[in-house]
Amino acid sequence: MANPITVVVLLAITSCRLVQSEKADFEEDSRTFIWLLAEDCRTSETTNDDIKAVVDDEKDMSYASKCILACISEHFGLFTEDGKFNFDVAFEFFDAMIEDDDEKKEMRDRLIKKCKDIEDEDKCERAYKLNRCMDEVDKEFQAED
Repeated sequence: MANPITVVVLLAITSCRLVQSEKADFEEDSRTFIWLLAEDCRTSETTNDDIKAVVDDEKDMSYASKCILACISEHFGLFTEDGKFNFDVAFEFFDAMIEDDDEKKEMRDRLIKKCKDIEDEDKCERAYKLNRCMDEVDKEFQAED
């Protein structure tokens, strides 16, 4: 099973990545939290499988799942009015989560550097691409440990 993220997912998911290795219980709590956020983003076309794909951070997602990622991101203010990822909001959240942990600060900086230019006219696709970018950075970071 992949790390639970959602472009917090994006924010919620990013926070899960930053602390996932600290406690096993945190992962299950995070999955529940992400499920509840995704439920708030449910449309008439959304299935439980779409939500599960977000919670499980599946690589291949339906368009509905990608839109759930976008909805969660919007909920946390992670997209600006012009549809760009709001790194100021993300940075504030990261700083609150990581305190004085230099390793987590390094991961935050890598996420921002690598993923800051993710673009797509479709907000659902953009949220998905950002989610995948964050996943790549997480895997690179974990491989170095």
